Amino acid sequence: MNIMQKAAELIEKRIPFALATVTASRGSTPRSTAAKMIVLKDKTIFDTIGGGIVEAKVIDEAAAAIAEGKPRKLEYRLNNKVQGGLDMLCGGDLDVFIDVYNANPHVVIVGGGHVGYALAKAVILLGWEYSVIEEREDYSSDQRFESARNIYRSGDLEVLSNIEFDENTYIVIVTKDHDKESLKRIIQKSQQHSIQEHFIPAYIGMIGSRRKVKIVFDALAAEGIPSELLNKVYAPVGLDIGAETPEEIAISIVSEMIKIKNAKTGKSLSDLR
Repeated sequence: MNIMQKAAELIEKRIPFALATVTASRGSTPRSTAAKMIVLKDKTIFDTIGGGIVEAKVIDEAAAAIAEGKPRKLEYRLNNKVQGGLDMLCGGDLDVFIDVYNANPHVVIVGGGHVGYALAKAVILLGWEYSVIEEREDYSSDQRFESARNIYRSGDLEVLSNIEFDENTYIVIVTKDHDKESLKRIIQKSQQHSIQEHFIPAYIGMIGSRRKVKIVFDALAAEGIPSELLNKVYAPVGLDIGAETPEEIAISIVSEMIKIKNAKTGKSLSDLR
């Protein structure tokens, strides 16, 4: 398998990675221009740009680029006799470009009613993927959600335990009357995937008034769901923009998801002048 085939495989599996490419080499260097190396977030590599000190530094930079979600350009002088040079004897110069490939967000919409439908439309505009869980036939047709990755037509909430999600999964609960049990299933599944300070999926939101959210949270806490996990749920879901219609609510939800994805404040830009 060549490196581009490996990249295609990682994209298919929604595994984030960085592709480091030597864009210029002058003088004596480990590899020539166009040499490539794939780096995963745990610093696993595929192929090489020459090994040694310079490769180790590129691996560290690539892992940081994945975490930041932004590409970066690097320049190295492989000469321990010049200021700022690496402790190497090659003597040449090496330029490396690191590009980052993160999977597009996958939005799991639990509930295919009016808000779920409007949310799917908003997600399509972002170029994100989405799946829908809805047992009612009229609200889960292929025509209604023609762009969905998957449509799960089941009244059995066990389906929530079987859906795979990752760090780019965003879950929004907008069911007719299964919000509490849906949230419980999702949190229980997240406990199996979350590691250290990383909470997987990236986002869990639940629609409802503040009163309803308190009732649901109190009930789940009484059933043994840890408060630190409940506190990570975005409920009531969405940003405070006075949304009332399904379309306005959908906009407030996707705005909150974009805020979380990009680690921003959600404030008006004029307030940040």
